[in-house]
Amino acid sequence: MDWKLEGLGRLMVAARRHAHAGTWVNITWPGYVGCLQGIAPGRFAAAINHAPINGMGPPFVAWPMSKVNWVGKRGVPPALLLRKVFDECDDFDMAVEMIERTPICYPAIFSVLGTQDGEFSVIERTETAKSTHKRAPAVTNHWLNKEFSGTVRAYQSEERLVAIKSRVNQGAVDDDWLLHPVLNPETRLAVDLNPTTARMRVRGYNGVQPVTSLLDIYAD
Repeated sequence: MDWKLEGLGRLMVAARRHAHAGTWVNITWPGYVGCLQGIAPGRFAAAINHAPINGMGPPFVAWPMSKVNWVGKRGVPPALLLRKVFDECDDFDMAVEMIERTPICYPAIFSVLGTQDGEFSVIERTETAKSTHKRAPAVTNHWLNKEFSGTVRAYQSEERLVAIKSRVNQGAVDDDWLLHPVLNPETRLAVDLNPTTARMRVRGYNGVQPVTSLLDIYAD
C-alpha cells in the first residue's frame, strides 16, 4: 500500500470482526470504517488498489476534477463495499459476484484470492463499467483493461507490476517480494495474506523504513 500520508503505517491495526459469514480480520486504522485489505480464513482474502483517477491532465488538476465527478453518484464507496463483502460472502465466488454487481461511486481495483486452485481475480471497476481478469498474476495502480482511461497518481505503477510478476514467477516467499520499486518512498503497509492457511504477515512502513514490528500470526 503506497500512500503519501505520513504516519499511516505506524497507526495500522489488525481488527478482528465477527460477522454473518464468519470471522475475518480487517487491516485498518482507528476510526476508519471501511476495508482496504482483509482476510477471512477458509473463505478468501481481498484488497483494494487505488485506481487511476478519472480527471484528465496533471495530477494536481486531475485529482480535484475527479472529486466533481462523484457528485450525485448513488453507488457505495469501494472501501464500504469490501467491508460488506467480508461480512456477508461465504466464499470466493460470492465475493467476486458482489464486487462485480454492486454500484460504486468512484473507480477502484479489487483483488480477491480464494482457497482453491485458480481462485484469483482482479476486478477493475469504474462507476459504470467492470473488467474482471482471472489470469492476471498481479495488479498495481494502472488499468489492465486498456479501454479504461484515467490519470495514474501512484509511484512507478508499471515498474512495480513488472517487479511483482517477476517475484511471482520466481516463487517468492516471506519478504522476498518486498524490494524496490515495490518497496518505495510512498510505501505505508506491506501485507501478505493467505486465506488457506490463515497466515497473515503485516508491517507498517514510512517509505522504505519499517515503523512497526512484523505481525506474523494466524488469523483463525
